[in-house]
Amino acid sequence: MFSFAWPWLFLCLPLPWFFYRKLAPAMPQQSALKTPFFAELQKISAQQNKYNYYKTSRTLALLAIWLLVISAAARPQSYHLDTQLPTDGRALFLAVDISNSMLIKDIGEPSEPLSRLEFVKAFIYKLIEQRPGDRLGLILFASQPYLQSPLTHDHVTLSQWLNDAQPGMAGEHTAIGDAIGLAIKKLRQSSSTHNVLVLITDGANNSGVIPPLTAAKIAAEQGLKIYTIGIGATADEQGTTAQHDLDEPLLQSIAVQTRGKYFRLQRLEQLPELLTYFEHIEPSAHPTQSYRIQELYPWPLTGTVFLVLILALLSFIRFLYNTLQLKRRLLG
Repeated sequence: MFSFAWPWLFLCLPLPWFFYRKLAPAMPQQSALKTPFFAELQKISAQQNKYNYYKTSRTLALLAIWLLVISAAARPQSYHLDTQLPTDGRALFLAVDISNSMLIKDIGEPSEPLSRLEFVKAFIYKLIEQRPGDRLGLILFASQPYLQSPLTHDHVTLSQWLNDAQPGMAGEHTAIGDAIGLAIKKLRQSSSTHNVLVLITDGANNSGVIPPLTAAKIAAEQGLKIYTIGIGATADEQGTTAQHDLDEPLLQSIAVQTRGKYFRLQRLEQLPELLTYFEHIEPSAHPTQSYRIQELYPWPLTGTVFLVLILALLSFIRFLYNTLQLKRRLLG
């Protein structure tokens, strides 16, 4: 959006015409200079008046200079919509199980089932989209947890790192307690005031150093709220059995101990409902929008300087041309 801060200055545009019409011509204050070659000067002047391009161009250039000066004085400005990230300290870590059991395809239609990890990625992509103002982090875990992405507002890069995650990258087992411990460690290093961990797994804790309930107790003391999500269809839904049984009582205990909630994802139809419910219990911090003003007066001032230089150059060239013409007539 473009506008002038002081548009009333354009009322000054007629001032040159007003002074030209109302003020009398300046009277000479000294005797006229007598030149023996005045007749020659008259001939040159009369010849130039036949082609009055210079005078017309000079007048137009002066008018353009005056218009540019007034435009610069009126302070032209452009308004840009500026998205400002919130500063309320909201942080959300995503801890995703990438053990080999996440390769099991038991989500969706039996004819075209999705693997558990593909289902989780689809859920997280949607979750990232609905939280544009939050700082998000990504932890991948199996036998060991790894920080794939620190807390960041760069959700595009975080989504790419999630897309690159493959089962087996972090081992074959499941260390739920260590994943919670890594999230606690990283959140201690940040200045966040509202911390949430979304832990997604399809198995039971069978690896790691920290017991999950011990890690949950520490998380509760640190003010970390944990939402746990169990992934995978039951045997009677897809006709398959999981390689690792889902420990729902453990995930429920972790959620209760940290004032979070436990969810079970088994079907694609549950995604919209879960996303809506999660946004209700954990509303995201939306970016604020403001206008950033950019002053544009240097542009008309630059045009003014350019026209003045061109006009001065043309006047100098005309002076040289007239001098040469006069010398030729006097010497010829």
